[in-house]
Amino acid sequence: MKSIIYIFNVYIIMNQKLVTFKQRQKYGELFEKKAVIPLEKIFNAKFINNCKDYRYDLLFRTLDKREIKFEIKRDCKYNATGNIFVQFSTCDDIDNGISTTEADFYCFFLSDKAFSLIETNELKKAIDELKPLIKTTAKEKGYIVHYETLKNNYNVREFNINDF
Repeated sequence: MKSIIYIFNVYIIMNQKLVTFKQRQKYGELFEKKAVIPLEKIFNAKFINNCKDYRYDLLFRTLDKREIKFEIKRDCKYNATGNIFVQFSTCDDIDNGISTTEADFYCFFLSDKAFSLIETNELKKAIDELKPLIKTTAKEKGYIVHYETLKNNYNVREFNINDF
């Protein structure tokens, strides 16, 4: 019975506006879980943990003991707009997101099955050069980055979950 309730709750979260922080966090955690196996295979690394603060989302360790940190993002509006949202502060101007992350890579889920990887420094460079529109919502501020422009001009790698 619990799995039916869980599946139902996930369906509801994925098909309504994510209003509360807790709803948004739960939705994000679904994609963090989806990312683990593909990232282990792409980087030949072992999943270590997920971080519950601003520093990063997922931590992996390679065979040669290097740590690789990831931010995992799912932009619900990507399919309608072709843009990705890159948060840089809260609505009260407290730095977070790309301003404070310690992640080495951003992993953007463009759908339930497709995701892209870009090094954080490369994403910061793109934002600096492209000067994207800044959007302010009730909860956060971020850059609106046109994905195709990012992909065509910067080092972005695309993957499909089904390949793993």
